[in-house]
Amino acid sequence: LFRSSTGTTGPWQPIASSGRNATANTVTATGVNHFSVWTLGQQNNPLPVELTSFTAQAQGPDALLRWTTAAEKNSAYFALESSPDGVQFQHIGQVAAQGTTTSAHAYQWRDLHITRYQRPVLYYRLRYQRPVLYYRLRQVDQDSSVQYSSVQAVHLEAQAPQLLVYPTQVTDQTLRYSFTAPLGAEALLAVYNSTGQVVLREHGPQLAGGELRLPNLPMGWYVVQLLVNHKSYSARFYRP
Repeated sequence: LFRSSTGTTGPWQPIASSGRNATANTVTATGVNHFSVWTLGQQNNPLPVELTSFTAQAQGPDALLRWTTAAEKNSAYFALESSPDGVQFQHIGQVAAQGTTTSAHAYQWRDLHITRYQRPVLYYRLRYQRPVLYYRLRQVDQDSSVQYSSVQAVHLEAQAPQLLVYPTQVTDQTLRYSFTAPLGAEALLAVYNSTGQVVLREHGPQLAGGELRLPNLPMGWYVVQLLVNHKSYSARFYRP
């Protein structure tokens, strides 16, 4: 049983275990009084990969992940994982490892168009900070054993505000919409028919619910226009 107080790059300190349970696949250590990274191994059989660095940085619309190893033993590949909350991770890519080598190696992988992780939400649920995306490495050996890197955070650039109407085919008399930015008291929403005639107009507090009652409308396309802070946003819907 080994412990590192500085992360997955080590140094690793051997810790005497106080108990083992082969059925439950657990090892117990007592006297632990601070947080650390833990792993299993043998002192005469070192960890397969000595990871010396792992970074994640935003580069335009992408995230560039870089990592280096000082040595590798029977390493198979590196799996890249991302998470919107730092808890639940998903596999997003894979890079082949060097197998066995005593030389240092540098790797990199680019996660393209990371703004795809952002999803439109109703404006009153929006948190007023730049979204964060989390990354980690899952290093897999040829015997299928696994090591994880430390977690790195990348701040996503905020998207331009959007007005969304859903569904775009309105079969009842309810207009459902969302706006991906705060709405002030002066916000104004209007619905126009194909000839440019205003068929609905609302403003201020009436817009907070994300739903508006439509009048009886004939079949055709309609334009929803939202005016916020002297800027105009629009979307369309169809009335069958």
